[in-house]
Amino acid sequence: MRERDWMRPSLRNMWMAVAMSGLLFTACDDDDDIMTDTEPTGTLEVNDRQFLAENQNQVRVNNVNLSDDGWVVVRRDNNGQPGEVIGSSMAAAGEQSDVNVTLNNNANTRFGDTYWVGLYNDAGTIGTFEEGVDMPVMSSNNQTVQRSFSYDFPANAETDEIELTGRDMEGASGNATFYRGADNATYVVLNTEGTPAGSVQPASINMGTAATPAAAGPNGTNTAFTLEDVRDNQSITRITSFDQGVNDGAAVSYVGLQDFDGYINVANSADDMNTTALQGDVGRNAFTGNQTTYNLNTENGSGASGTVTLQERRSGNALATTNITGGMQNSAYSATFNEGDAGSGGAVTRTLNGINTDATGAGMSQTDVDMLDDQTPRTYNEWTTGTGNANVYSGSTPGGTTNLVASGNVGANANANE
Repeated sequence: MRERDWMRPSLRNMWMAVAMSGLLFTACDDDDDIMTDTEPTGTLEVNDRQFLAENQNQVRVNNVNLSDDGWVVVRRDNNGQPGEVIGSSMAAAGEQSDVNVTLNNNANTRFGDTYWVGLYNDAGTIGTFEEGVDMPVMSSNNQTVQRSFSYDFPANAETDEIELTGRDMEGASGNATFYRGADNATYVVLNTEGTPAGSVQPASINMGTAATPAAAGPNGTNTAFTLEDVRDNQSITRITSFDQGVNDGAAVSYVGLQDFDGYINVANSADDMNTTALQGDVGRNAFTGNQTTYNLNTENGSGASGTVTLQERRSGNALATTNITGGMQNSAYSATFNEGDAGSGGAVTRTLNGINTDATGAGMSQTDVDMLDDQTPRTYNEWTTGTGNANVYSGSTPGGTTNLVASGNVGANANANE
């Protein structure tokens, strides 16, 4: 009896120990559940080309899928890696389509640059993106969810690129690209090179051609569309209508601009509007790429020689560019197209713009030759297949055998004498 009585407390203690062990194991299991909670995961889809100007400075993400509430963050590119944050947007857990991330006011995005979109958790203050606190979300294969895209026209976009050539600013060059936006607007993107760093240059689309600008209208200018100033070698302008006071401010489409009789002008600066940095003919005046160059040979021992180049416009008309070298320094020359072979003394068919040489004796002039002096229309094809010759004379008035300094056959005559 006594022995059994002595054993009972021990049995009770043993069962209590077992019970406590069970509680401890249960508690440990609960702790293990807390320690092994899965980290947030997600996926995203974004087009690799986005034209942000058309998106009202928003980045469009096609699809976002998050396991927990988090952030869609846009960053600049830093040598091929995500850099400075320029925009963020909260995204709820689950799958969402067409998520727009509004960029910061000081984002200063540039056409042609690369940017990154990434997913982040909301680990810090709920509802506030905190750099260094909210961490990148991982994919199912333990990779950060980041995608890069370029600020560019969408794939298969309808665009028209025009070359801009330097005028009064040596070494300046560039291009203008017209883009047919999905919002029925036309976007004009100017990119320049060789202009002063940090410069601000007024730009516009004017009426007429660079060689023959249209006369100023009732508003005192021949500008049809005012473009955004070129800043740090770039500008982007959205066009839906003519400037107020031009064509009654009528609406204009991408197709309408393709047929517009105009040219782009980029001034040196707002304080120097009379100095032209860059120009380029646009619309129906743009060039097709077809051109023919004819040699001008020295006459009367002048030492001057050169070329005359005919370029075809989309309208079918032609631009004649006359270049001479070896002339007298800082002097005036005149030029004409004439009937017959070079040196035959044929009648003048078209008077060309005069040439002023520089200190090296070189000079150039450009003339729209869409008609003869008697107003008869003449196309590029007619110039290049017809007969005639080109002549350059010393002095501002063409003519006179002794004043002839260079000449050469053009059109069929040049082909026949090659």
